[in-house]
Amino acid sequence: PDNQAHRLTFTGAIDLPFGSRYVGTYSHNRMTQNSPFIPFTINTGLGDCDAGFNMSDVRCLPARSLNGEIIQTLFNNVLTTRFDEDLTSTLRFRHLSLDNNTPRLIFEEWVRWDGERTGDERGNATPAYDKTNASADLNWTFMKGWKIGGSLAWEHFDRTHADVKETDEYSQKAFINVKPEDLAWLTVRASYLHADRDFDRYDALGNVGVIGHPDDGGNYPASEDMRKYDLAKRGRNKADIFAEFAFESGWVITPTASWRQDEFSDRIFTGGELGLKRENYWSAGVEQTYPVTDEIMLTVAYMRENFDRRMVGGEESGDSDAWGSRITDVVDTVETLMTIALSDKILPGDLNVDIGFVYGRTNNKTATYAVDGGNDPDDQYPDVTNDFQRFDTTLKYTVDPDLVTSIGWEGEALLKLRFGYERNQMTNWQTDIMAPYMNDVNDDAEESLFLAGIDPNYEASLVTLELGLTW
Repeated sequence: PDNQAHRLTFTGAIDLPFGSRYVGTYSHNRMTQNSPFIPFTINTGLGDCDAGFNMSDVRCLPARSLNGEIIQTLFNNVLTTRFDEDLTSTLRFRHLSLDNNTPRLIFEEWVRWDGERTGDERGNATPAYDKTNASADLNWTFMKGWKIGGSLAWEHFDRTHADVKETDEYSQKAFINVKPEDLAWLTVRASYLHADRDFDRYDALGNVGVIGHPDDGGNYPASEDMRKYDLAKRGRNKADIFAEFAFESGWVITPTASWRQDEFSDRIFTGGELGLKRENYWSAGVEQTYPVTDEIMLTVAYMRENFDRRMVGGEESGDSDAWGSRITDVVDTVETLMTIALSDKILPGDLNVDIGFVYGRTNNKTATYAVDGGNDPDDQYPDVTNDFQRFDTTLKYTVDPDLVTSIGWEGEALLKLRFGYERNQMTNWQTDIMAPYMNDVNDDAEESLFLAGIDPNYEASLVTLELGLTW
């Protein structure tokens, strides 16, 4: 559908006493969408609706268009105070309000699968929220090249039409930055964060079910024991470290590592509430940049990421059919980039060529177990793998200024030619059998059509030519 958005932003700053400076931003954004609806179906053999029109007529809908409107308001405040050359503080307060003024519509009956009328009422949700953030940071340079600091932060959500109305998250962070004066080639940054999130009351049926299913939410499919990962109670611990070795030869080595542990809900792997219970993540990698010659710069990077998730699923807590899952993903990524400067060697002006290649491989393992049978699962399913490749080369030519002037142009001229190729290939036992008409491969899928909307296997080529003129 067609959309419109209009944003108005004001930003101002003022210097205050005691070495302080305030920066404030106010933003107002109005987004609308009012394209006409399409009918329930093109099937004319389903009779008439209560309004007296055929079910394929758009007049059977409760409205002709959405008349959607969202108003987004942002108020951001930053107060920085420099107590002396070595000690600074930053106070932040940010409030974002998203008001959804889209009308509520009730569909008393509708068409399922293009061939079946249903009187199970449906209503559209109009989700909205207010988000408030506040934080206090303190940075201290206790000796030249050595800085430590910390922060306290609070985040509050007040949602409309969500399983949870209000959530609060409190976090504490500490960091150290090191760039020793006698080791000018070395930079090290490290940080650690701890955060806890909680909610006021979890009520999926009362907050969402009766909105989409006006008949008291009776047909709402979600379990009352399900806890969505972005709303559930969560305890988070996170550590990051970054280093850079920049030698006089121009050779730069940058290793990085990260670790995160998120624990959700009641943290019980053998029952309890349903949903994601824990996610452990770590990553480690290194990037190297080396000047092969004065004209050629080569960058090579490698990164490994590891995700380990524990979940519990079922219709309700304590259900004899409930199950647990352990899902792990390992992602390996290799990236290379060569930049070649050919200024004045082929054409007058600046000619640069970038040649890049990325290869990524993901391996997924899934294991399940009966909740009442312990929490030490064995692998039961074939691995799911994904291979991604991308080749990209860009030729950028800045035309010689004398040549530009000779043709009567006062300014700069730039030509950019880009060629890209991308390929993705997944092996997944769950989707490998999918076909346009699913009943050809699965007798239980009589009314399912697969139109390749989620097909992850593809090849794509891209060629672009750009001309830029400045004056």
